[in-house]
Amino acid sequence: MSDPVHEAHRRFVVNLRQALGDMSIRKAGEVTGVDRGTLQALLDGRSWVDAYALAKLEQAFERTLWPGYFED
Repeated sequence: MSDPVHEAHRRFVVNLRQALGDMSIRKAGEVTGVDRGTLQALLDGRSWVDAYALAKLEQAFERTLWPGYFED
């Protein structure tokens, strides 16, 4: 069984990619207020999202990006 925390972060990145769609990293940074370098690091797996960036991303995209642990 995989580490549930790592799996949650992997699913967050998948959700972020879906939310971004065809939007450029530069445009996403402008829309969300999250630095584009941070966005790229998240997408590349070089960084873990912090609560502040997660909240900004979820608010901007109007969707939940961090998966719940106990989803049905």
